Amino acid sequence: MKVTVLGLGSMGTALATRLLDTGHQLTVWNRTAGRVGDLVAAGAQEARVLPEATADAEVVFTLLSNDAAVKAVALDGGVAGSLGPDTVLVDMSTVSPTTSREIAAATPGGRFVDAPILGRPQAFGAGRATLLLGGNRDVVERLGTLWDDLSAARYYTGPNGTATTLKLLSNLILVGGTHLLVEAVITAQALGLPNETLRTVFGGSPAVAPGVQARLDDVLEGDHVGWWTLLLADKDLTLVLDLAREASLRLPIAEASEQLLRRGIDAGYGEKDLGVIADVLRQTRNNSR
Repeated sequence: MKVTVLGLGSMGTALATRLLDTGHQLTVWNRTAGRVGDLVAAGAQEARVLPEATADAEVVFTLLSNDAAVKAVALDGGVAGSLGPDTVLVDMSTVSPTTSREIAAATPGGRFVDAPILGRPQAFGAGRATLLLGGNRDVVERLGTLWDDLSAARYYTGPNGTATTLKLLSNLILVGGTHLLVEAVITAQALGLPNETLRTVFGGSPAVAPGVQARLDDVLEGDHVGWWTLLLADKDLTLVLDLAREASLRLPIAEASEQLLRRGIDAGYGEKDLGVIADVLRQTRNNSR
């Protein structure tokens, strides 16, 4: 299949790599130059401008950092309105459902799918992630073999915007669970329990979700270098709280988690992975002595 990937951050690169590995004809484009060398060496074609990137594509993927970036490409950049007569636009970014619906409205023939990813870049690149798929069901099902190539599991969630809604709420669970793990770890460490014991117990506990367990080593003693930064997590929780306000809800745990993320960002850890919250709380303890 002829496919295009617009956006080559950590997840976009994992997507492009997976598409090449599963035999698709790939064109790539990135707003910032210098990220396509390895992909081109592996068989991808680089497009210099958006019209060149989307010409002749059967499926165009966007995988960008936030709502503004997705709109800049899909709407302001004209991608949604200039697709071929059968081309499907798939946005895999984590954005607000409002953005998903705006892009769907600008895409002819209902050929837009919001398809956010549940999983880390390494899992996605290996075909082990899960996809949430929102949009016209016939369009989604038409791409069944493509979803098979990209994921270990997939869930059809309903109309456009439902998949991005559920991705944001999944990230709420991940942030909250990670914050609880951090509190458990730093409390145990302060009480003198060794890291190997914590690694054994929390790493094998059914109370700790797999997505949270994946950060256990980093929380215990890591350098907090990773792909899901405090800035990205804060962006997602801000969108979650916006959804809650639309529904006339207060989410006290989400609000507390968002405040903790802001503390970390204000302390200069914005570009560090989510596990760095452990250092933020350890610093609070040290300062109180």
